[in-house]
Amino acid sequence: EDTARARGAALLRALDRLFDDDDDDESDDESDDEDSEFASSLRSLRWIPTLREDDLEVEPLAPRRLDGRSSVRSPRESRPSEDAWLCSASASLVARHHLPRAGRVLDLLGWSADIEPGVVARQLAALDAALADLVDD
Repeated sequence: EDTARARGAALLRALDRLFDDDDDDESDDESDDEDSEFASSLRSLRWIPTLREDDLEVEPLAPRRLDGRSSVRSPRESRPSEDAWLCSASASLVARHHLPRAGRVLDLLGWSADIEPGVVARQLAALDAALADLVDD
């Protein structure tokens, strides 16, 4: 798993360099189709290193998706750690130091899109359950 995490981090850095925001070349329709297929593949494969249970980057009171599985996820299963309060109960979180800076990469991975309302609703339910646990203790 450590090897997969290291390779995922290296791929994120490579994509960030490849799609640097300073490179605003115009593309044709064929290139857009290739980008769409590429983005779909990137979003569906598990290669993103995400925070583990013992990582302290996220607020300790934020609900966490801890299901005992691998800490390598697909971009669809993960979000930047800055979105923790909106989706940490149902999405694995990507550490700040792994986040790409290029907006195009964030777009390709789906991380610049708004979080779906159902995900936010699950987060609110998890926060309510956590609060109930704190009050009961």
